[in-house]
Amino acid sequence: MFGPKATIARSDEGAPRSLSYSPDLQPRLQSLLTDLVDLDFAYDQERDRLSRIVTDVNLKIRVLERLKARHRKARELHLRQLAALHDQILRRQHS
Repeated sequence: MFGPKATIARSDEGAPRSLSYSPDLQPRLQSLLTDLVDLDFAYDQERDRLSRIVTDVNLKIRVLERLKARHRKARELHLRQLAALHDQILRRQHS
């Protein structure tokens, strides 16, 4: 989707070209990206909080692993939705 091989669209002069999206897709794209940022921020905050308050090392490891698994699952859902939206944007640009 947006992996390391993604390229930036460039104008004929070589400067980055601004991307524009359909008015019906742009709010959804912005919402998904905002949700991802919020999700990551909340995860980081909770991970830091748990790291501070849980003193038993074995318990801390288990709790943080569960937190990480929940975060990964929630993030994957958003990434799938973002990938589907990306495909929709590409289809519209090439039609």
